[in-house]
Amino acid sequence: MTTALEFAADAASRIDPSAAARNCGFGYEGSPTEGAFAAFFLNRPVRLAFPSFDGRFPGSEEEVPEDIRALLAYHLATSDGTEPAGKWISFADLPDGRFYCGTWRGYTGRALAGKYGSDVGSVRAAAESLGAEPVDLPGDVAVRLRVFPRVPVAFVYWAGDDEFEARADFLFDAEAGSHCSTDCYAVLCAILTRLLARGAS
Repeated sequence: MTTALEFAADAASRIDPSAAARNCGFGYEGSPTEGAFAAFFLNRPVRLAFPSFDGRFPGSEEEVPEDIRALLAYHLATSDGTEPAGKWISFADLPDGRFYCGTWRGYTGRALAGKYGSDVGSVRAAAESLGAEPVDLPGDVAVRLRVFPRVPVAFVYWAGDDEFEARADFLFDAEAGSHCSTDCYAVLCAILTRLLARGAS
């Protein structure tokens, strides 16, 4: 069975790597057929080989997880270079997002709300450990995660109390569809949920 990374790498194997890098805000060194991207994920540098899409975090021997490498490959294959609009939209507002929204919330926002409840301090610390910055949105915690240079994602958390359950949500830039498919954003939010659930290291 073809893995997500193999599928993504195949889709990205036909790109012009220099042009794709510019569209994503990455760097590229090499020829049109072989080289390496100087990419980023959550502000963390990634060296991503082309066309194999093997990846390591520079300065360490740590390999980039396969699901993140797949996202990077899809992003390189999809992005048209559009700058962020600076306007936030919900997952339901992404192309075909409304159809998947209920399931998506179950393994992202509801999972995080179930873990943290009213513990806002731990939520904030977990977000800050991923390089999050405050953003002007309503919520007990409202931050911006710079996933890729042109792909910001907002994370908002409301603490639970006697009347209301805790709630968590991810928001996306209005130009998100110019950089990744809705399926990719679902996978991305699953990764972000996993990282946030680990808490601050």
